[in-house]
Amino acid sequence: MKKITIIALCLIALLSAQACNNNQHPRPEGMSKALLDSASMAIGFFFADMIKQNQFEEVNYAIMFKTMKKISKGEEVISQMEANEIIQKYFMQKQTLMAEQSQKKGAEFLVKNKTKEGVIELESGLQYKILEEGTGISPEATDVVTVHYTGTLIDGTEFDSSVNNGQPATFPLNGVIPGWTEGLQLLKEGGKAMLYIPWELGYGVQQWGPIPAYSTLIFEVELIQVVKGEPQE
Repeated sequence: MKKITIIALCLIALLSAQACNNNQHPRPEGMSKALLDSASMAIGFFFADMIKQNQFEEVNYAIMFKTMKKISKGEEVISQMEANEIIQKYFMQKQTLMAEQSQKKGAEFLVKNKTKEGVIELESGLQYKILEEGTGISPEATDVVTVHYTGTLIDGTEFDSSVNNGQPATFPLNGVIPGWTEGLQLLKEGGKAMLYIPWELGYGVQQWGPIPAYSTLIFEVELIQVVKGEPQE
């Protein structure tokens, strides 16, 4: 709802501002046309950035600018309440459709992936492939682990990497997503594996930073160290 509210308020503010100007104001006396044009370009930049940040890239610019022109002339086109309702309806439907597509693509990926050499599927739906066998101990859910990892979506988009950050991550194994808690217990210190995590064992129905809702996740994980015992909060 936050995303919906932000873009709705921005659109309402823009339309309201246009409605207050039946004709374009002349530039202030002494101001150069070049500066006014540059300022107009800057406003266009911020508005386009707002659209991009709110994932509204498919906006029909022709209709948007046509509506702005009509309102700037004082024509009755749409009310603020109607605009807000339409925007909310649009984003709700978009989120539903994107969630359905994400689930479908993830399920299709896992069906194909489990037929590949070396890939094992567990009862939970987690799939994994051992890349390097470790020689140390295996962690339990109550242990603290240190790992290097790279996480990607099924389309290859990388969303996080301790390798690129230049520092391994340390965390209680029972304090992460279920796919990690289960998957890392299959490794030994020094081991490396690929984890293929269905959305139910990942971040679930909510978007998490750059990770869309209902995303199937792929992690390349190296288990560096296991510290036995109860983890601290």
